[in-house]
Amino acid sequence: MRRIAQVLSVTVLLMTFSVSLATQQEFLDELRELAEAGDAEAQVTLGLAYSFGRGVPQDDVEAVRWYRLAADQGDAGGQVNVGLMYADGRGVPEDDLEAVRWIRMAADQGAGDALLWLGLMYANGEGVPEDDVAAHMWFNLAASRFTGIDREGVVRSRDEVAAGLTADQLAEAQRLAREWEAEHTR
Repeated sequence: MRRIAQVLSVTVLLMTFSVSLATQQEFLDELRELAEAGDAEAQVTLGLAYSFGRGVPQDDVEAVRWYRLAADQGDAGGQVNVGLMYADGRGVPEDDLEAVRWIRMAADQGAGDALLWLGLMYANGEGVPEDDVAAHMWFNLAASRFTGIDREGVVRSRDEVAAGLTADQLAEAQRLAREWEAEHTR
């Protein structure tokens, strides 16, 4: 399930790599130059390339290195990807607590994918105690940041959790979401 987010986030990357090998190499050379110069977006994109072996040999350790460079600059995409690598034990030891720590950093910036992952983690008790009130809160926050079919999926997850909540628990989850939103203006 965790790999879904990585697969979705690499769609643009995959389309980029559907060009000729010479053009791919030029793109990768430019991307690496930007990444080495400290461009966080380029670092995340290069991390995705290594994570999926697109244009470069698949190498989870190298992917984590690039994600972490972006994450250490406060880039939410880098933080989510570092967290997902810890969650799956790819390129780093599997560590759900460390996964939650990195993903929460991105969530604190309002990153929709991070909010979604926290909802899943609370719903499944991965790295945090299983807590349907907290899961609903995170799913509710995530739903406000997605559109179209992506939003429909988040809303479906939120509503599945809501079906098991009492009226008081649902009210608590909604209150917590409002308070979080007030403290984390976008």
